[in-house]
Amino acid sequence: MRLLRRVAAFAFVMAVSFSLWTTRAPASLDLRDDLAVYHRAVTTAKPEAQRWFDQGLVLYFGFNHAAAIESFERAGKLDPTCAMAFWGQALAAGPHINNLAMDDEAARSAWEASQRALELSDTASDVEKALVRALAA
Repeated sequence: MRLLRRVAAFAFVMAVSFSLWTTRAPASLDLRDDLAVYHRAVTTAKPEAQRWFDQGLVLYFGFNHAAAIESFERAGKLDPTCAMAFWGQALAAGPHINNLAMDDEAARSAWEASQRALELSDTASDVEKALVRALAA
C-alpha cells in the first residue's frame, strides 16, 4: 500500500510539472541542451535560428506542440526569411494524433504560417519547397 501511494504521488508531481512546463506563456522557452539532439538543416544564415528550428522539431516529435510552435516562432523572428520556421509553425499548429479537431484560432494560425512559408519558399532548397507545398496543400 505504501508503494502504491508513493507511485501515485510521483505520478501526480510529474503530471503537474509537465502541465506547468507545457503551459508557459509565449516567449518563455529557452534553448535547451537537455533535449534529444536532432538536426535538419534548413535554409538560414542565422545559426541560432537553425538551433531554434531543430529544437522545434524535437519538441514536435515529442508531442509538445505548444512549445514546438514557440520554438519555430523564435526561429522565424531571428530569420524572417526562413520558410521552414513558418512551415514548422503550421505543422505544429495543425491537427495531430492526439488532437484531430482544430479550433478556429489553430486553423487560422496554421493557415497563415503555411501561406507565409509558401511566400518565402523561393529561396529555399528543393526539399524545403516540396515540404512547404505538401503542408500547404
